[in-house]
Amino acid sequence: MIVFIDSYFNHKDERGSILGIINKNLWEEINFTTSEKGAKRGGHYHKYTEELFFILEGEIEVITQIINSDNKLEEKTINIVKKDDIFLVEPFVVHYFNILEDSKWINVLTKKMDKDNPDMFYIK
Repeated sequence: MIVFIDSYFNHKDERGSILGIINKNLWEEINFTTSEKGAKRGGHYHKYTEELFFILEGEIEVITQIINSDNKLEEKTINIVKKDDIFLVEPFVVHYFNILEDSKWINVLTKKMDKDNPDMFYIK
């Protein structure tokens, strides 16, 4: 399951605007991702890492499945996300992204990826 969150702050005046994306957790890694229509990403879960996604452009089908305490996959949940959507993927949630339109997003992780021992577990 993914958790959609609202921005915590929104200010606009003649100079422009400020959108407060999130003001909780400690974040160790920030990534900018681009994907072309038709691409597929994900197919993995994390045991310790929580991920935040902020969609800048495009449209993405996000398919998630929780891994329960018996280490079995629960029923799939499908969400369509688009520009300005903000959501969290919690640990033990398998997530797949099907890119419906050329897309760009910011991805932020609570734990930085260790190249030698990544907190990333793929589902086949």
